[in-house]
Order: sequence, then C-alpha cells, then structure tokens
Amino acid sequence: MLGDMGIDASKEQLNLAEKNYPDIELIQADATNFSLREPVDLVFSNAVFHWIDKRWQQDMLKYVYNALKENGGNNHAGSNL
Repeated sequence: MLGDMGIDASKEQLNLAEKNYPDIELIQADATNFSLREPVDLVFSNAVFHWIDKRWQQDMLKYVYNALKENGGNNHAGSNL
C-alpha cells in the first residue's frame, strides 16, 4: 500500500520537500508522463496546470486518471481549466 507521496519535475523542490517532510516518498517525474507502482485513492495537485503548456494538459489528466484506483478521486486546487 502506497502512503503519502509527492511528485515534482524539479530536483530542487524535491530536496526542499525532503527536508520538511522526511516520511513522504518523493518522486522526480514530469506531471505529463509519470507512473506509480500501484493505483492510489486520491491525486491532489496545487497550482500545477498554469505551469503546463495547454498542449500537454490533457496528457497530464490521462496520467492522473491512470494513477487512480477504481472510484478514486482527484482535486486540482488553483487550476485554471
């Protein structure tokens, strides 16, 4: 069973997160192309879409959908879709 985790393309952001949240699994990955070891119950993103070119936002949603368990959910805070 996966616990809390974080994904970011920036190694610098992951290093900062690791200092503040040492018990969370952190993965360096692109939000438009990632996979998890197993599906999760919830994907939460905060202020992500405005950093992703509109051409790739549908790809991100596809990867988020594929990361979810059946009946899983997502919450995109700060989105401007």
